Amino acid sequence: MKKLFCLVGVCMFLAVPAFASTLCPDGNYHADGACRLCPDGSYTTAPRCTLAPDGRYVPDYGGGTRLTPTGRYIPDTGSMTLCPDGNYYPGTGCRLLPDGRYIGVR
Repeated sequence: MKKLFCLVGVCMFLAVPAFASTLCPDGNYHADGACRLCPDGSYTTAPRCTLAPDGRYVPDYGGGTRLTPTGRYIPDTGSMTLCPDGNYYPGTGCRLLPDGRYIGVR
């Protein structure tokens, strides 16, 4: 039984970095990665920022932008999911960040 608890503890320790977040200088949490400054002063952990048709900068993972059913532009990663906060995010699932916001996950 003691070995089982040790194994569970080790698995949890190794899994924590998978759910970690990055706190950027703008005070917002983002997905894991290095903070990058966008031209409008916002930050992202995506490889770059791109200007969406509505004039806002959004994270760019190489696929451009996509319009959600609510009229907001998000990164086009091939899939979109509706999170509990009522917003659509790129990905197939949702992850709650320490500041109470959601992000999409693959």
